[in-house]
Amino acid sequence: MFLSMYRYLGLLIITFFLSHCSHEVNRKDRNRKPQPAQDAVSSSGGQFQDQQSAQQQQSDDPVSQRVGSQQQQRPQLKFWSDPSSAAARDAARMQPSNGPDARRIRYIAEQGGARWYGDWSGNITRSVAAQMQSATQQNAAAVMVAYNIPGRDCGSYSAGGAPNAFAYRAWINDFAKALGSTTAIIILEPDALAHDNCLTDERYDLIRYAITTLKARPNTLVYIDAGHSAWIESGKMAERLLRASVELGDGFALNVSNYQHSKNLIDYGKAIRSRGVSKNFVIDTSRNGNGPTPTNEWCNPAGRALGQRPAFPPDAPTIEGLDGYLWVKVPGESDGPCNGGPGAGGWWREKALELARNAGI
Repeated sequence: MFLSMYRYLGLLIITFFLSHCSHEVNRKDRNRKPQPAQDAVSSSGGQFQDQQSAQQQQSDDPVSQRVGSQQQQRPQLKFWSDPSSAAARDAARMQPSNGPDARRIRYIAEQGGARWYGDWSGNITRSVAAQMQSATQQNAAAVMVAYNIPGRDCGSYSAGGAPNAFAYRAWINDFAKALGSTTAIIILEPDALAHDNCLTDERYDLIRYAITTLKARPNTLVYIDAGHSAWIESGKMAERLLRASVELGDGFALNVSNYQHSKNLIDYGKAIRSRGVSKNFVIDTSRNGNGPTPTNEWCNPAGRALGQRPAFPPDAPTIEGLDGYLWVKVPGESDGPCNGGPGAGGWWREKALELARNAGI
């Protein structure tokens, strides 16, 4: 009997001990902080780092970045400066007899204006290749204008262009052959979409062809000319840009060879973008420092001034939709044989000096 009692007491002690241990384990489990699933975190973290690395590589590419996108603000491009431009040659001739005016002309030459190409350019592949080679040597971006569409300028002062659609496509093909070694910013066919009387299905097709052909080359940005804020209503211009397939390029260009205020152009660009155009825009600020005349005179008006220096992207603060300011029309090159100026594109020292002096240069 005593043996049975000892066995019974032993069982009670063992049961109590096991119950106490179980309680301690449960109590510690309740107080332990939750730990993350290390394998899952490591795996997703690695993928996130890979994505960050890819995004960083893209943000380091000056061509692929877009102002107003999710990318960080990128460094401004350096623009190619033509050492053989009319402005550069004129500045050299003016030294040392006319120091202040020579300095003004040199200032214009050093800003990195665009080089225009058309039916006067001879072998277009060779001509574009020469600019690209020079830009590569300067470690700079080349700004250029393709201005050779049939019926150019609708028969006005800059009339001309390729004789037909077949010739234009061949010209664009030869133009594109020279691109790719360095960054190129191309303004495509000034006035082509703004001249109401010369818009045809063929013109839209040719602009679309030019965009796709030029964009097939690396390091190339293409902006279709879209007139300016005092010319075509924003909704109508948005329709034309979309019909020309602006979405296949990098955006549209405003104020080429004109004088409109930058603020009005920014508002105009935003209005176009609000009407279905998702791409950004650039502004020609070469001669808009004083804005336009009261009558919006476009051909060599008096009293105008140099505008904001080229910047791509613009100086802070960032403006949504604006990729940059460019000097597309070289200050000092005539708009045409009007108001005392030479033929379109001809160098005019007096006008260049007037623009510079009025800007306080």
